Amino acid sequence: MLLFYIRHGDNTYTPDALTPLGERQAEALAKRLSLYGLNKIFTSTAKRTILTAQPTCELLKIKPVELDWCHETKAWCQIAIPNEKGDDRIWPAHMENFRQQMASPELLMMGDNWHQHPMFENTTCG
Repeated sequence: MLLFYIRHGDNTYTPDALTPLGERQAEALAKRLSLYGLNKIFTSTAKRTILTAQPTCELLKIKPVELDWCHETKAWCQIAIPNEKGDDRIWPAHMENFRQQMASPELLMMGDNWHQHPMFENTTCG
């Protein structure tokens, strides 16, 4: 299993959309991701993420699955963890040990059940 966690392209928040640069980034991303033969694409419910995924979905003929818990505001509240100093929160993907665990044979063997791994026990993943 390969898991690509991709943030949206260059955007505006009001309205929630991509800029022309973000649209070009989404097109370039589609060309890149098509090389991997993806079989599932998940997005948050934010329009900017849906628009970022759209060219990839169209190219691969995949319907995206929208997951509300993936919205950055919710994800930050539910998935971000205290940093090593304990004075702030960070995305787990910014921690080297988390990235190594995500690539471990044990977790990869879990396939679609990756979110049931004990490392996600205190999160709302899945």
